[in-house]
Amino acid sequence: MKTDKKGTVLIVDDESGNLGVLFEHLRQAGFKVLVAEDGESALRAVKRVLPDIALLDVNLPDMDGFELCRRLKTCHQSADFPVIFLTAQTDTENKIRGLEMKAVDYITKPFQPEEVVARAERHLLLRNLQKSLEEKNIQLEQEILRREQTEDHLRKSEALLNETQKIARLGGWELHLETNELFWTEEVYRIHEVPREYSPDVSEAVNFYAPEHQPVLRQAIRNAAAYGEPWNLELKFITAKGKQLWVRSIGEAFRENGKSVKLAGTFQDITEYKEAAEKIRRRTEEIAALLEGSRAVLEQRHFADAAKKIFYVCTKVIGADSGYVALLSDDGEKNEVLFLESGNRDCTADPDLPMPIRGLRAEAYRLGETVRENNFSESLWMQHLPRGHVKLDNVLFAPLVIENKTMGIMGIANKPGGFTDDDMRVASAFGEFAAISLRNSRNLEALEKSEHNYRIAKDLAEKANQSKSEFLANMSHEIRTPMNAVINMTRLLADTQLNPEQNDYVKTVLSSSEILLTVINDILDFSKIEAGKLELETVAFDIREVILSVANILKISAQEKGLGLTCRTDPDVHPYLAGDPVRLRQILLNLMNNAVKFTEKGQISLHVSKEEENDRNTVLKFEVSDTGIGIPEDRRDRLFRSFSQTDPSTTRRFGGTGLGLAISRQLAEMMGGQAGVESCEGKGSTFRFTAVFEKRSESKDRSEVKESLTSGLLPLTILLVEDNVINQKVALAILRKAGLSADIAGNGAEAVRMLKIKDYDLVLMDIMMPETDGIQAAKQIRDPASGVRRRDIPIVAMTAHAMKKDRQRCMEAGMNDYISKPLVPDELFAAIRRQTAGIMSQGAVDSTVQPETCSLKPETRSLKPASGTWVFDKKEFLARMGGSESVCRKLLEQMPDYLRAEIEKLNAALSQNDAEKIKFHAHTIKGMVGNIAAHRLRDLAREIETAAEKGEQDKAPSFKDRLEEEAEKLLTAMQQF
Repeated sequence: MKTDKKGTVLIVDDESGNLGVLFEHLRQAGFKVLVAEDGESALRAVKRVLPDIALLDVNLPDMDGFELCRRLKTCHQSADFPVIFLTAQTDTENKIRGLEMKAVDYITKPFQPEEVVARAERHLLLRNLQKSLEEKNIQLEQEILRREQTEDHLRKSEALLNETQKIARLGGWELHLETNELFWTEEVYRIHEVPREYSPDVSEAVNFYAPEHQPVLRQAIRNAAAYGEPWNLELKFITAKGKQLWVRSIGEAFRENGKSVKLAGTFQDITEYKEAAEKIRRRTEEIAALLEGSRAVLEQRHFADAAKKIFYVCTKVIGADSGYVALLSDDGEKNEVLFLESGNRDCTADPDLPMPIRGLRAEAYRLGETVRENNFSESLWMQHLPRGHVKLDNVLFAPLVIENKTMGIMGIANKPGGFTDDDMRVASAFGEFAAISLRNSRNLEALEKSEHNYRIAKDLAEKANQSKSEFLANMSHEIRTPMNAVINMTRLLADTQLNPEQNDYVKTVLSSSEILLTVINDILDFSKIEAGKLELETVAFDIREVILSVANILKISAQEKGLGLTCRTDPDVHPYLAGDPVRLRQILLNLMNNAVKFTEKGQISLHVSKEEENDRNTVLKFEVSDTGIGIPEDRRDRLFRSFSQTDPSTTRRFGGTGLGLAISRQLAEMMGGQAGVESCEGKGSTFRFTAVFEKRSESKDRSEVKESLTSGLLPLTILLVEDNVINQKVALAILRKAGLSADIAGNGAEAVRMLKIKDYDLVLMDIMMPETDGIQAAKQIRDPASGVRRRDIPIVAMTAHAMKKDRQRCMEAGMNDYISKPLVPDELFAAIRRQTAGIMSQGAVDSTVQPETCSLKPETRSLKPASGTWVFDKKEFLARMGGSESVCRKLLEQMPDYLRAEIEKLNAALSQNDAEKIKFHAHTIKGMVGNIAAHRLRDLAREIETAAEKGEQDKAPSFKDRLEEEAEKLLTAMQQF
């Protein structure tokens, strides 16, 4: 465990964004951090752990920050620690009120996290110094009373003072004017970096200061000696070893009979404070410049005007005086310079002539990144400088990138002292502004010339919707992968010999898993509904089975809250129907989940009745009633809107996406019905909807369908290409149920090698794998030079992604079919039959069926993520493996070596700061431990992966110790299985 070196900070803010930012900065600065979102939580936290300082937001939900401060200050335990207010209120009255509450500081939002950290450190330092000095005074008073025993105590006091001065980088000095003797404390020697025996006079001491500050200090000494004037100066300072510092020199005169007899004061190293202040000042300037640059993007219609404004703002904040902005010519070979700023240096080059793209500019175009050269005159780039060009001492190029293509360049040159990393970061930001302005300008020109504005707007909207859909599909990837083991192992378990009670349990688990997989991803459903791409199925089902499956899902959560749960179907309701039972269950589960969620006591009921009926169809009405909190009348119109709940506090208290009711209403409408609600605030609600179904004589026996899929499968030689051990076992278990087996390849490269030495009938190919992924492997297999025995072997892709573009990539790589994860046995067997129809018996599925009929369905199923509080959830792991303890133990025997090896690889990637490797190995660890229900380690690996994906891999090493600690806890827990 790391020791707490700086103290404990309590942050009280109801805005999670502020909490997150301050938590991370304070933690990285070495503080232990406590957080609370309201006053009562803060008071409870203080009773458990007494902080050293508190940062309080003024606007809090239950009591404001002033009241919280008053209660803290009136409590003996917390009365003396410093309080800093954080608020957007800037009026003087509130500031005075905060100070009257004995707060030590008042920081106005928006704030810089670095400023908050610096002020917290400073106030803690002052508090600690004050306490140290108070203790010192007490010791000195006691020593005066016991003078004969003072010698030992004096040495201890001196040591304490030296330590205090060392921590604060603060020393003392004294100058006797009559003898010109100068005395320094230990810390003064240390700051000067001179030995203890060094004895300077006043003149020598003044010579340590920067030449421009020496006259200022000498004059201050003269004024103090002659007139008794004190001084307090911040001065540049150079140590004996050449280190440049900032120091604070404080001095005053001691006078007798109207004459100064000695001068004394303090001498403190304030370099860190000055650097922090300078950093804040620079960041403030950067923010102001960025705002000015953004205004140019918004206000200037033409790119040339915006580019010039952006360029001048950028060069001003960076401190350079030369440069230009240029665009790529139509032939892509030259720059067309918009303007050239020579910085008052001679330049005979004609800016109207296009400049060839070469030298360092070519590097910026090629990389699409900001580049610099601080010794341009002696660099290899010098040879590419056009004749008559302005002389360059140093240069920086920021590209203008639009849709991953460099369209122009912003060149900046001749900064005194050269360009820094911060300059590159700032220039990159202004380059992005220029690119946005260029894109906006060109879009505007196109719109002004085009008569098809509606079509352009539609295309842009479709691109945005496609991006959203891709994001949503990627988001579901982590849910679908572990669900593969849960569903399929449960199905396999259902096919074994079970007693009636066990069979009921398994059916409940299987039904729950399938329903969860269909309903939890509301966001994806809503995306498809918006795009008009969601289609309802028409299959035979028994309405009683649907109702029973929903009741089985909800009975546990209802029982946990002590709620009654009843489901009633009127006798005249026709039970055998045709429609979409999955979507019907989705609506019912949404409504009944809400009822359980918002009801603390009482009853939940579902009533199914017949509204109307004819010979062919029936219209059923479903009513879900509860005795919960109810809905205010003025907020009921929000219920069925997307991303909406009745009150912002509802999301905080109960969670939810705000999409469930919107999707339910639209699904009901797609089923030919309507949805509505009646409610009385404080007494409960009744949600109802109608739907139209075909009437059938009876429901089809599902076992016959299942048998038809697995029958007629001849023994095949199958190669399973999958790097995840858990997924390997799941796939093999499913194949064994159909009398099939498979060889295993751990990645694409291994698969290609195996295909060179053995004939196979079929390849099941995972997409995401190390070394060589599924796409690359498929291309190699289809390559005439690959050397495999069968270049035309059927390849079926397996992936948790289900976007059309993913399927297209697979097909373009030469694959024949595509199934999505979690693997559904029926879909897997259907794909096998399609692709091996030529060697099947006559009972095989017709080989003319196209891959489009397989499992390529954008996500309609999802799974709620498991709780992140378990080191190792044995019950969940056992359930995921189909209840087979032997399979679990065999897997756990292999896990320690795999896990330690991956952690070692991840640590190596962290040391190299390699974002791609960090992301890959963190992803591998996440999948590995997630499949064995090790939630805490899985969540931690996800944090590291996310940091690397965002380009914040510098944050990832901070998780290293936690990762190794959680891994050891997991390995210990696994030994007890």
